[in-house]
Amino acid sequence: MANIDTALADLRLQDKPNISATAKKHGCDRMTLSKRFRNVTKSKESANDLMRLLNSVQLKALIKYINDLTERGLPPITTIV
Repeated sequence: MANIDTALADLRLQDKPNISATAKKHGCDRMTLSKRFRNVTKSKESANDLMRLLNSVQLKALIKYINDLTERGLPPITTIV
């Protein structure tokens, strides 16, 4: 995943983007890079975030809240959470 992100950053810096050469340079699939560059597809991580009820920031905040309740000695029951 990191190589496709660096390839996308490299493409954005180019005056005339060359997807084939950039894909070879960074070792990723040309079609995947092309679709991601044209915003036709998204990464699996961002697609999964759209399907969740909570995004990753909200999930971390909820986990922190539950941990705080547990440290105070309150069981994290569903009505509190």
